[in-house]
Amino acid sequence: MSMTPEWSVWGAAFLQSFVTLLVIMDPFGGLPIFLTLTKNFDLPRTRHSANRAIRVSFILLVIVVFVGTGVLDFFGISLFSFQVGGGLILLLLGLLYVLDIQVGSANDYKSDIIIPMATPLIAGPGAITAVILLVSQFGFWIPLAATLVNLFLFWFAMY
Repeated sequence: MSMTPEWSVWGAAFLQSFVTLLVIMDPFGGLPIFLTLTKNFDLPRTRHSANRAIRVSFILLVIVVFVGTGVLDFFGISLFSFQVGGGLILLLLGLLYVLDIQVGSANDYKSDIIIPMATPLIAGPGAITAVILLVSQFGFWIPLAATLVNLFLFWFAMY
């Protein structure tokens, strides 16, 4: 049974979307951060935190899938400008990480790990930028499916 050309195009688009988001979201690279944030939690609280982080990330990324390009159009922001802006944000975040510069207090969010996990770690600027660019390239459904699979991998790694 051979694949029709349409399915092979969809498969290639899904694979490209999936790998792009996998590299950016990095579910297994985020696992040590999650384990550090939840080291004093019991198992039910750890699982509850994992579920909440994935739910918040899911809601954020699904909103981006369906209205991200519309928001850009509304504000008159071109895709190229968004790419440059997203790249600059990622550059600044990378510099903060490499130079070990902390902004804000690390103790502000100890009781709830949603802020560091759901965003910016899972659904951060890189993932949001990638989703908008993938939607502009492939439409809604392929990036949505790739996002859901990557979120499942993140949930699986944390659970």
